[in-house]
Amino acid sequence: PLASLQQTLTVFDEEFNVYPLWVCPFKLPHNPGLVHPDGPDTVMYVDIGAYGVPKIKDFDAKKALRNVEAFTRGVKGFQMLYADTRMTRDEFREMFDHELYDRMSKEMR
Repeated sequence: PLASLQQTLTVFDEEFNVYPLWVCPFKLPHNPGLVHPDGPDTVMYVDIGAYGVPKIKDFDAKKALRNVEAFTRGVKGFQMLYADTRMTRDEFREMFDHELYDRMSKEMR
């Protein structure tokens, strides 16, 4: 969420130290599906992409990504699915609302 942008940029810097960052704001309405705000209102979110080689000594990509994923879940954010992910199935289901998916999957069987 946009409300967490400053904290998010700090986490990106600490975990990746990669620049430039691609910052793309978007409004996310509360509609059924995998991705929607935590409450009933439309919320401004920011998609952040990191492009380059991390400048962290002994960089551990899996550890850094898991740390960023945990932070993202903690602020009720979402990881864009064009990126690598290291979440477990349960962590993925925590980040993304599967209620509609599960209902439709059951109906289609």
